[in-house]
Amino acid sequence: TPIGFQCGHAHSLKCYGTSLYRCLSSAKFIFSNETKPSLLMTWAGNQTLIIVTIRTQGVLTRDSSVYRSTNDGRTFVNITAKILEAGATSSALLVSQSLGLQRNPAQPARIYLACHDPAKLGGATGLLYYTLDGGATWHLSSPGFPVQSAQILFHTDKPDWLLAQAGDKLYLSVNAGQDWRLIKKRVFKASWGVSADDKDSIYAAFDGEASFVSLLRDGVASSNHRLPGRQLAKLTDFTAGSNNWKTLAEKIYSYNNKDGFIFISKSDEGKAESRHLEVSTDCGKTFVRTQLPSATPDRFFVILDTSDGLAFVHIDAGNYLGYGTLYTSNSLGQVFSKSLERNFYPPLGGSSDFYKVESMRGAFLSTVLHSDASMHSVITHNRGAVWRHLSKPDGVTCTTTDGGPCYLQVASYYSISRSVPADQPRSAPSAVGLLIVHGHTAAKLQSNPADVYISSDGGYSWYLALKGPHRVQIGNNGNFLVAVEKSANGSSPQVVKFSTDAGRCWHSHRFTTEDYVFTGLLTEPGNRALTVAIWGYVSELHHWRVFVVDLGVLLSRSCTDSDYESWLSNGAVNYDNANHQACVLGAKETIKRLKADSMCASTYSYKPQTSVTPCECTKDDFECEFGYTRPVNSLDCVRDPDVPTPRICDANTVKKIITEGYRKLPRNRCQGGFQPNVTHQEVLHEASCPQPTEDPRARDGRLLIQSIEQQRQQAELDKTRRTVGLMVPLAITVAILLAIPGGARRHRERRRRRLAFHYSIVSAAGRRGDEADGEDVEYQAADDILQGSGGGGSGGFYNATGATERRPTNGGGKMRASDKQALLGGGEDDEAPIF
Repeated sequence: TPIGFQCGHAHSLKCYGTSLYRCLSSAKFIFSNETKPSLLMTWAGNQTLIIVTIRTQGVLTRDSSVYRSTNDGRTFVNITAKILEAGATSSALLVSQSLGLQRNPAQPARIYLACHDPAKLGGATGLLYYTLDGGATWHLSSPGFPVQSAQILFHTDKPDWLLAQAGDKLYLSVNAGQDWRLIKKRVFKASWGVSADDKDSIYAAFDGEASFVSLLRDGVASSNHRLPGRQLAKLTDFTAGSNNWKTLAEKIYSYNNKDGFIFISKSDEGKAESRHLEVSTDCGKTFVRTQLPSATPDRFFVILDTSDGLAFVHIDAGNYLGYGTLYTSNSLGQVFSKSLERNFYPPLGGSSDFYKVESMRGAFLSTVLHSDASMHSVITHNRGAVWRHLSKPDGVTCTTTDGGPCYLQVASYYSISRSVPADQPRSAPSAVGLLIVHGHTAAKLQSNPADVYISSDGGYSWYLALKGPHRVQIGNNGNFLVAVEKSANGSSPQVVKFSTDAGRCWHSHRFTTEDYVFTGLLTEPGNRALTVAIWGYVSELHHWRVFVVDLGVLLSRSCTDSDYESWLSNGAVNYDNANHQACVLGAKETIKRLKADSMCASTYSYKPQTSVTPCECTKDDFECEFGYTRPVNSLDCVRDPDVPTPRICDANTVKKIITEGYRKLPRNRCQGGFQPNVTHQEVLHEASCPQPTEDPRARDGRLLIQSIEQQRQQAELDKTRRTVGLMVPLAITVAILLAIPGGARRHRERRRRRLAFHYSIVSAAGRRGDEADGEDVEYQAADDILQGSGGGGSGGFYNATGATERRPTNGGGKMRASDKQALLGGGEDDEAPIF
């Protein structure tokens, strides 16, 4: 086998001789007489892989075949007939293409095949085949509803408990899917509880009675504007057959239940086209209005992450400018502070570059859109308190023409959606500190094909790993990396590259000499396996094939304690205070991770060992208080003159908060050191304050928020008064513009876009790509390739060098909730809200 050798570009670590790699081999399996154009795939644990091939005619499945492999895909057995033996009266298996293959993420051996009923094609019922042992045995259920178009929701701890939402009806099974009962109608969205003491609850947003108001639109009276009649309710005693739902909130648009936060969207009082967010941290007992601005027809808000006890929310700047402000919340999700200004987010939906680094606590990537329309990548290592440019990789020439500063610019989701040859960022919790991106060393974001850059310290320092765009996967907890080149001329890769030292040295192995259409490079979810599978098909015959490369031959020795070293997480932090080196979120985190020159295999159950030591507090442990902002590359919080000073009500006395502009980050563990002064100045006695809420945890936040909202309304009123003098000349200007030929048409188009705009909250928490647990993938051997449809965007398929590939899903159904979900449905009469 021809072997290639390529050593690190900027590093000179010892590379092993090529003779060690000559024993590397690959296995090929061809699915003989299998020409169905669509393929669904999911891992069932313990080296087991289930795939389904599908042929459709119109919107209906014509026929399907199911294959099973128990050796990481080296060989497959057709088990279609075995599945039908579960009790089907027909010889045809018609697996749904959209939601046909769904897997329990917590119990991967439990797999569900949602099928059309051959006797009732296009009917209102379907068949459900399921296995509880990774495909060894199968069972059949006839749920009595269209399960072929239903999303199954799996309980995190009780694998026999399932929810299925089919259309607007919600069904429940407590015996793994054998029996189902209807528990709610007119359902818009449903979910299991997520808090530790609330996992056995069911939440549902359902449509009730709608109300209507009259309003003016462009001076024209418009009656019967629909206000939401949707309610949020909770069911806790369903095992006894009860349907006693408890209403938590009314007149909402939608909700998001994640990481202990329940966010709901509601219309502002008397403002039918304006919506605000409310939050609950007590499982829906009380809801408090957040201090964030409201969404309007030309602006939106986006929930990007809710992990680690606080929420990232993007607030659009309006007028379709493509940027906004990124805010972080306090631990109750009520009061927010500015984290990053001019944070890029495409208007009217699209692909944001916000990315959570799974291998480094508190690290996130994003993109800033500057006033000159240039875009720059930034990174934070303390969960948004401070953002910095990505450092320039050593030994790499900067691509710049204006003499500006040079940094690493990451070609991420938005670049991919605009057909820039690149791949989304990669990281994994078990591959400590490892972060893989595509990008350019330049003064701003580029549009030409990107190179592969790797950081082994969580994004502090970088090195060039591979020239040109590649598909890269992390294997065996980061003990090896594999990559295949994304060819510019569309040819399929015949060589796989691999590295055992975090991408500093690369070796190549030719696994085939035939021409085929490449569809994907996959490893088992969890990044623990020692094999990698390369999928594709022969275009003339559409014969599917898989090439499996086994690196277990190289990593044949099990790792021992001597193969690991103590690594100080965030050790590359450059602080003026030497005592604060490597302190992030108030603590030094020391992690045991594999040495760069160790060639061994981690166990399947490997988890990094971590020890934590508190640090002295500095400004880096604080975010900016409401009314303050922090520029990029600065630790100082400065007063924002456009935001009023917040006041709170306490014991019937209004008090103004006088601070130095700093608030300690949630879950920050620092002690002593920098402590900002906080005083309270009494400004009004015996004020009429709102009554405290029942929940003491929400009381202070609610009073503060109500007070801030009143101040904001007053500030808006003052601004209106200041601009009244401009209204008459503005009206004259508009009239002149409308009189110009084409002016009225352009005005109508702007108005149409405004009225068509969707108010939405989007959850893109922890966009993790193909390496995520619960990975299910769909390939489609189609002739019409959807070019550049977005690696991180709004769903569907994206181009994978000659074939369309859907982004990974959770449970095999729709796009993962953590990928992108719009929380607040759009305008009037939305039939299919984005969430």
